[in-house]
Amino acid sequence: MRRKAKALRHEVSGLSRSRCTEPYPVDLRRRIADLTDEWVRSGRSLGELSRLLGIRPTTLRRWCEGRVAVRTSTSLVPVRVKEERSHSELKVDPVAQVVVVSPMGWRLEGLSAVEAIAVVRTVG
Repeated sequence: MRRKAKALRHEVSGLSRSRCTEPYPVDLRRRIADLTDEWVRSGRSLGELSRLLGIRPTTLRRWCEGRVAVRTSTSLVPVRVKEERSHSELKVDPVAQVVVVSPMGWRLEGLSAVEAIAVVRTVG
């Protein structure tokens, strides 16, 4: 598969293209899309193929629109679902002071642990 990628990279680099004005040939795009499908289905990174070919990942995704392998990940992650517990079951100090800082920089100080949990659950 890596050999195919290198051969396609050689073809891509051999094209005399003005930047962003001339499209890639349809046949070359189809072959690259086929390789991209095969690459992603084998569990490899789209970014790795992108670097190997010298073509942006967004371009590869666009050429593969509608193909299952690129739209969804082939990696399965085991998930264990736990029952949600009520506040009374949580083992936290209700009088401890907690500070909540959001990714946007909002800061809430002076909350009890139970209040902080409620805020995080409400905000998401």
